[in-house]
Amino acid sequence: MGVDFGTESRTNLRNLAKLNGLMKPKPQPADAFQLFQAHFRQILNRAHPLVQLADQIDWPRFDAAFADSYSEALGAPGKAIRLMVGLQYLKYAFNESDESVVDRWVENPYWQYFCGFTHMQHEAPLDPSSLSRWCKRVGAERLAQLLTETVEQAVRTKQTPKRDLKQVTVDTTVQEKNITHPPIRSCSTLRSASSVNPPRSAASSCGNLTFAWVSGLPSRRVVTLTSTSPAKPPLGISA
Repeated sequence: MGVDFGTESRTNLRNLAKLNGLMKPKPQPADAFQLFQAHFRQILNRAHPLVQLADQIDWPRFDAAFADSYSEALGAPGKAIRLMVGLQYLKYAFNESDESVVDRWVENPYWQYFCGFTHMQHEAPLDPSSLSRWCKRVGAERLAQLLTETVEQAVRTKQTPKRDLKQVTVDTTVQEKNITHPPIRSCSTLRSASSVNPPRSAASSCGNLTFAWVSGLPSRRVVTLTSTSPAKPPLGISA
């Protein structure tokens, strides 16, 4: 015997489905048109790096890792987890935005194969905004599985020896740092002025450094940089 929940109850169920998010992805039925299309394995270069990488990644681990992010029975069916994970890999590997990675995905059969598709697709699989919403849904801790699989895949294929993982060296050369640099233009102006009419001695402060120069040699001058901070020793250079 069926149970009539009423209009109000059905509305509450729909609202609950929105709160709980997406239903687990369901297998997509094969399109009859695919019977007349060439399979990617027939037309793609098997030696292509993305094809080899797609065959080596442990994709089922992501289904298990992200299972708790989906509802069992409520909500609209979500996109395939491999598609979402694959797009994240491609986005950061090729330095793309959410919009550009989806646009290029439609044009690139290797990207489609990497995301689990077997035949050429001519339409975008999702709206680009779904990528950022999916990341917020699964959370940073679960997304760390992508990095974990990258490292483990490199070890499995012997691309990275295990001994290299005992110590991680982080290069911060291009990382932004909170450092106040001296105003270069002001210092250059002072040097130009001193070369035209060099005083017997002069000094100027630029930022947290004090520049002092002394005339006396016809071809060169000695410039002494003295830090105003007592913790740093004086530094002498030739100019």
